Amino acid sequence: MHLTRLVCAVATAALLAVGCGSDSDSGGSGGSGGSGGSGGSGGSTADTQCAGDYASVTEAAFIANLSTAGACISSSDADSVCTKDVTSAAQTCGSSCFAMGGDVATQDQCTSTCIADMVTPLSSDCLNCYVTDVACARAHCLIDCGTAPMSTKCADCREKNLCTSDFYACAGVPLPSGAPSGG
Repeated sequence: MHLTRLVCAVATAALLAVGCGSDSDSGGSGGSGGSGGSGGSGGSTADTQCAGDYASVTEAAFIANLSTAGACISSSDADSVCTKDVTSAAQTCGSSCFAMGGDVATQDQCTSTCIADMVTPLSSDCLNCYVTDVACARAHCLIDCGTAPMSTKCADCREKNLCTSDFYACAGVPLPSGAPSGG
């Protein structure tokens, strides 16, 4: 019983690394949209380098590629997504919360609280996009992504189940350049 739970927790940790990670799928709405509405520079310089999934771009380039709509395009959210590694926080929190057990609502609340504690400021609407993405991967792609998170099979599962496109549409952030194939 304990071994089975450990194997499931490890598989889920791998899945959650993908569930919140960058995808090379073509879904999403963050491509070369508008200026991001209220997504100004947030008072930071245009030369500030982003972190995590967006480490290859400056904050100015990130903001220029925000969608015209989305939960993470305000100045504060865009600054947090660019300069803080929200994806890693979501991966860590999703994995920890899954390992704790409980029903879906309990795991989602745990993931939300954990990410909010790790990444501030982040609006509740933007935070919800990350929590929903973790839940989608957990619900639909546990086997495909839990055993091979960087595989084409995992990416196909996430795309088929709309996890990737729904996340980018929800958040309004661009698909990271140089995203690993199949992840």
